[in-house]
Amino acid sequence: MPTYVVHILNDAYAMRAVLANTSNYADFRSIDYRIAINGIDSCTLEIVPSSSKLAQLITMNRILLYRDGALQFGGTILKTSWNIGINATDDTIQVDCLGGGIYLDWRLIVPSAGSATDERTDQADDLAKAYVTHHASSTADIAARQFSDLTVQADAGACSSWTETPSYEILLDEVQKLQKLGGFDWRCVPSATGYEFQTGYPQWGLDRTFGNGVNTDAVLSLDRRNYSRVGYSKDTMGHYNYVYVGGATAVRERSTAGDVTAYKRRERWESASSYEDNTAVDYIGDMRLKEMAVTEGMEAMPLAKTWKDPWDIGDLVTIKTDRYGMTYQDDVKITAVNVRVDADGVETVEPEMIGGV
Repeated sequence: MPTYVVHILNDAYAMRAVLANTSNYADFRSIDYRIAINGIDSCTLEIVPSSSKLAQLITMNRILLYRDGALQFGGTILKTSWNIGINATDDTIQVDCLGGGIYLDWRLIVPSAGSATDERTDQADDLAKAYVTHHASSTADIAARQFSDLTVQADAGACSSWTETPSYEILLDEVQKLQKLGGFDWRCVPSATGYEFQTGYPQWGLDRTFGNGVNTDAVLSLDRRNYSRVGYSKDTMGHYNYVYVGGATAVRERSTAGDVTAYKRRERWESASSYEDNTAVDYIGDMRLKEMAVTEGMEAMPLAKTWKDPWDIGDLVTIKTDRYGMTYQDDVKITAVNVRVDADGVETVEPEMIGGV
């Protein structure tokens, strides 16, 4: 069973307190945290009301969450709350934190003086890094907009080239858009003194699908007895297959012909008014169609002991099962991991998956 320790630090990353549930410590009732690619990590602590560390659990202090000595989550306390019951045993104190990705939500892409947009051309992954560098990092163009604890990984040039012209868009939205356009993954990876914005292409983790021939496979199957449940679904409820895309000079029509035949024509409008090139407008439409495609695939609840060995966040894994006279198999991508730790240190691990990869 892993050991969890929480460090509480001030805004300058100076240690203020240590929370643990071992030896003479009895500081938390539960820890719930989520680590994700292409999004914002989060963590919620339910604190024992009698903990001597309560004075340090204040908004804008920082937490670092360690699992067996390895850093799992780093973030800022953004909400504290408590509820008092009739009996002292009913009292609850909760602390909610968000990871470094929240910095991207706190910044707009502000054009330089005399410019209407912040136009840049580069590979999609490096373009995301450029916008983070210039608008949020420790070297941002305007000193007042710098996050001193945010650095950016060196350019990789892994994706296709793209031109963007954002103007006062939320930086997080722009990065997530570029991630979809370029097909890369990203994270604000925590360290003991801050975060680094990093990208991975073609995926954050490793290909651990059945028979990949390179990495140790991660197959969730009945014969390996490494999952508690497995499920399958096919969903057409949010499916649309015909898009009118409004570019700066023309309205383009994009569709997935096979889906139109199978599921009837389902129409949507997509604005691409900042793009004049029809190729770019078409690409925006095609990306939107992918987002609204029929979803079909499998998901599973692996046993907690399988996390980290052999699978982790960003990996591609295989789910296989034989039931009702049929064999089901799907390769899925682990996009996030949700972990709950109870007062005794027992973990429950639930991954989030995207099927059909």
